[in-house]
Amino acid sequence: MSSTRTVAHAVAETLKAYGVERMFGIPGGGSSLEVIAAAADAGIDFVLCHGETSATIMASVTADLTGTPGVVLTGLGPGAASAVNGYAFAHLDRSPILLISDSYDPTTHAFVTHQKIDHAGFLAPIGKGSRRLDGETPASALAALLDMALAHPRGPVHIDLSACEAARPATEQVSRPAERTIGEPPPDLMAQIRSHLDGCRKPAIVVGLEARDPAVAVAVTALAAKLDCPVLTTYKAKGVVADDDARSGGMFTGGSAEAPWLGDADLFILAGLDPVELIAQPWPYKAPVVEIAASAVRPHY
Repeated sequence: MSSTRTVAHAVAETLKAYGVERMFGIPGGGSSLEVIAAAADAGIDFVLCHGETSATIMASVTADLTGTPGVVLTGLGPGAASAVNGYAFAHLDRSPILLISDSYDPTTHAFVTHQKIDHAGFLAPIGKGSRRLDGETPASALAALLDMALAHPRGPVHIDLSACEAARPATEQVSRPAERTIGEPPPDLMAQIRSHLDGCRKPAIVVGLEARDPAVAVAVTALAAKLDCPVLTTYKAKGVVADDDARSGGMFTGGSAEAPWLGDADLFILAGLDPVELIAQPWPYKAPVVEIAASAVRPHY
């Protein structure tokens, strides 16, 4: 690569600003090599993987463990298609990842057919967004996609990047991402919640994947201590409440295993619970439910 700052550098610097420390994948030449070299300049490691699906799952798990976007690079056509299973995994597990696929330059679309597939088209049903970085503000465009991936319900996003686009000079400076904050609920809603809490005797808290944010985890633990009630976590939320906490009731699946523990609860507080985490059946309990979540996911329970 030349010493000129390019779109690939803007991509790498933006990823670094979002806390990315490594990316995974199988380079197919083209833009992949430009991005890998620019990432090294930015202090981001590249992990060469055996297959695109495994690379995408590794990126998803990295996102879950770090809270920062996971990143995967693929070649064009069959390379990008081979990542679909991992992309679907990220969609279903609510993992914020970015898939960067090599692509043909748009100027060649009129005559190129070899390994040409509509990447954005086949990823659309299981992704949150897709675009090309073909404008004058590639860093801002990528940041908007990363913010989309990190917004609840979290999930995968995609960019198509040709070698020509990656090597274009880029002058836009990278800005630090805005700090994500938890907003206060409306006063009338808080009054309803307090009314439910005042009227209950045996509340139970069920903690889901949205509560993995450290600030939310602290708040959930404090609420459990205040109410002195049992707390159960889904598989994805394991660790939000310590296993040796006296109020820990183990795992919650939405099935029958935890029913004896919760059968006499007179109020359920769902903290960041996503229906995708549960066994596919209707909500089995009759007690009132107070749901605290960053997003309203449909279909619901």
